[in-house]
Amino acid sequence: MQYNKFVEFIELSLNNSCQLQCQGCPSLNPGHKNKRELDFSKVLPIIKDFNPKEVFVCGNDGEPLEHSDINIILEQLGENFNQDILIATNGENLMSLDVQRLSKYENIVYQVAIDGPTQEIHELTRSGGNLELVFKNITQLKDKLNIELIFSRHKLNEEYAIKTADLVRDKFGLDLLFRDTTLVTDRIRPPKKKSLRGNMDFLYKKNHSAPVKPWFKRIYINSDGNCYPCVSFIYGKTKVEPISIYSYNHTFEFFSDFIKFSKEFCRCFQALGNTTQCKLNCDFYMNNFEYDNLESIRKIS
Repeated sequence: MQYNKFVEFIELSLNNSCQLQCQGCPSLNPGHKNKRELDFSKVLPIIKDFNPKEVFVCGNDGEPLEHSDINIILEQLGENFNQDILIATNGENLMSLDVQRLSKYENIVYQVAIDGPTQEIHELTRSGGNLELVFKNITQLKDKLNIELIFSRHKLNEEYAIKTADLVRDKFGLDLLFRDTTLVTDRIRPPKKKSLRGNMDFLYKKNHSAPVKPWFKRIYINSDGNCYPCVSFIYGKTKVEPISIYSYNHTFEFFSDFIKFSKEFCRCFQALGNTTQCKLNCDFYMNNFEYDNLESIRKIS
């Protein structure tokens, strides 16, 4: 049985470590004692019965291509899901992929971060990143894998957006997509000129308190196996204990408990008072978000 009426979006956090230490990212160093990886062999038997519109392998707390079983995971995703499978990556480990095995899955899209036209500007966001290596990897793989290039705009790099787009188009023949940053730190501040398509201004103000209708068609699976209705658990703690996908052998039992947990989690999270993350995940992303393209960025530059 496929639960295609109930789950539209599955998000996977494969690991909690990364060789980069990007601004605002909670990922651990690969040598950290608390480094962990999602045991996908216990996840796939549960999620393969869902029929989502999209599967997203995120980089919320780690670089997914650094997972020790990444080639097996991507192959299994490709075999079990015909829908879009998006992989967020810094692009530094693209050459570790078994391209011969994975190139046949045209629905797998590798969303590579390019955050500036030079090493200096790129590293304002991607601390420890190697832009030359990323460019080299893209050059070798752009005709073999489905690659999208994403630029995260913030105050320190927004003036270089058009220059970066022109560079990657000349270099690779690819269009650069843009989004306003969702991570704000003491150093990474919101862009001065907000996006036309994906304006995140409400997120930066952090004062949204109105109730938001929960969207119970997403499953976020963290790298420890715990499951949530979205990634908001990072931003606020509740006393509701998450359920672990490792505890289940059958999809129906898992999903029944997951829905019960999600309702209680969302009720308790919104009771904390700040519903900015709720608006982002259950409203904005569902209804309003679009990547900007070069044309829309030129209009605000």
